[in-house]
Amino acid sequence: MEFASRKHKKAYEKVRSMVKDLYGEAGATPHENSPGWSISSGSAMIHISVVDWRDDRHLVQIMAYMVRGPELTPSCLRYLLDENHNTAFGGFSVDGDGDIAFGHTLIAERCEKDELKAVIQAVSFTADHMDDVIIQRWGGKRASD
Repeated sequence: MEFASRKHKKAYEKVRSMVKDLYGEAGATPHENSPGWSISSGSAMIHISVVDWRDDRHLVQIMAYMVRGPELTPSCLRYLLDENHNTAFGGFSVDGDGDIAFGHTLIAERCEKDELKAVIQAVSFTADHMDDVIIQRWGGKRASD
């Protein structure tokens, strides 16, 4: 695994310690080629990545890819924006392939274990619940299928 700098590796090791404390060795699967982990939660697969950002800062990105191939109608996009407005942690996004994800980003150097846990739980709960809502209304398939 390659790191952008010594500080990137240090940020990864900090987050790795928290992830290990929260999920144990078997609960979070390390990514093979990038600094991060995957956690299965209901119908959601949560990806946690420690990425180089700027000015020797690093981010912890917690992302759940939810729905592949939904019909991205104006009503669907409006629904996602309305949900973003009402959500305490995280937000919905649409990638270049038209797939829907939900995620939240933290600053690695300031991240604490309780905060990381709360965000992972919020992303997990939202993704596990909302994938069904989105598929029922606008079609597509769960990203985990």
